[in-house]
Amino acid sequence: MTDPVHAVLKERARRLAERHPGQQAVPELPTHFVFQSGGHRFVLALDELEAVAPGRITLVPLAPPWLLGLTAYRDGYRPVLCLGTGPVNLLLFLRSRRVALPASEAISLEFRSAPTAPAPGVELPPGLSVSGVTEQGWLVLEVA
Repeated sequence: MTDPVHAVLKERARRLAERHPGQQAVPELPTHFVFQSGGHRFVLALDELEAVAPGRITLVPLAPPWLLGLTAYRDGYRPVLCLGTGPVNLLLFLRSRRVALPASEAISLEFRSAPTAPAPGVELPPGLSVSGVTEQGWLVLEVA
């Protein structure tokens, strides 16, 4: 999913660069966000990310194992999906699904993190999958 605002800004930058050919080209923007959660380092396309913020998680009694709990966000509550055990310092709010992912640490912004190895057998909540592993050993997270 392409963010329309990002597309407009990129087009404006391209047109500006054409008007001033003697200047350097606009640098390419990062495309992926790398974060730590549940003992793994994941890489997620920035197009999938709506916001990253600290947050509180309220546990839900008798919830399925893939549901960590609920968190308040802008217009109501969002379910927080479980990516394994470990501390939760940040919440990643997804754009295409009204859910949040827990993160213990934000690592970096990266350019084109394509998988170079097949996906290992990582157990994830419904709607999430790992498409492969990057050169750096990060798991490429896909949102369905």
